[in-house]
Amino acid sequence: MGTYFSDREFARVEPAENAFCSPIPTSGHLERGIQSPRADVQQKQVEARIKELADTYGKKLGMDRRRFLQTASGMAAPSWP
Repeated sequence: MGTYFSDREFARVEPAENAFCSPIPTSGHLERGIQSPRADVQQKQVEARIKELADTYGKKLGMDRRRFLQTASGMAAPSWP
């Protein structure tokens, strides 16, 4: 028999659409894995910008975010103004 989430566990699960695995590393790895809260805020800003660019330019090319980020243009997007 399969394993099921409890209602409490299921409420904590995010939809796959919300998951964001950037092709560009957005987090700095500091010694002992300690990262400042400021770095975390900056990381979230970078990830939001990458999502925005991927959605905008991907739509123009008829691609979803994931497909656009798999292209050379998607890899270059974070360096765009």
